[in-house]
Amino acid sequence: MAHIVLQPTCSESAPGATENPAIVLPSFTFAPFAGRTPMDKCNTDLVLMTKLFRHDVPAALHVDEPSVADLLKTTVKEEFQGKRGESRLLKTSLPNSDGDPGRYILLVGLGPANFYDSKTSCLVFETLFTQALELGVKSVTIPFIPNPMTKGSLTHKATAFKLKRVLARVLAKWKGPVALTEVKMYCAPAAVRHIQSGLLIEAGESCPCPKKAK
Repeated sequence: MAHIVLQPTCSESAPGATENPAIVLPSFTFAPFAGRTPMDKCNTDLVLMTKLFRHDVPAALHVDEPSVADLLKTTVKEEFQGKRGESRLLKTSLPNSDGDPGRYILLVGLGPANFYDSKTSCLVFETLFTQALELGVKSVTIPFIPNPMTKGSLTHKATAFKLKRVLARVLAKWKGPVALTEVKMYCAPAAVRHIQSGLLIEAGESCPCPKKAK
């Protein structure tokens, strides 16, 4: 499967990291087959799965491996409602980027759909990247899946902009070794250009978030 790659960029171009220009952001790559190929097929170490409060995990984030599908179903049904900031780390039998069993899935709650905003997205990304650094993984996968209940809150471009800013901030604060070399976007082919445009925005440029009606 072909992947589109944006080369690593120096985090001095992102807010929160200017004091340490030696920090380099991971490569941003794309797995543009969402809706056609299950997330099992992503070559990665840690997968982000988000869920709105009291809703199911989006169908586009399905996995084919029965044991992993059952684990997700049981976790969501019995212990994970999707409250804002709530998270659960699951270790699965799926292969990691080295081909060994042990891929992680990180469930993160978004809260109620009507309260979803840029602050929520930043909280999700901070949770994800902090967890990735703590685990020492090399590759993380982030789904960009449209949701009719939240699509008016943040565009793909704005979300990607927030992702890059938060990643730079988390790396700037991190004191330990950094193994993370790849951040992969799992999305539809048509979404790639919008996500790319958000990732290419430099520090100091205006945020592309939608303006709320007064």
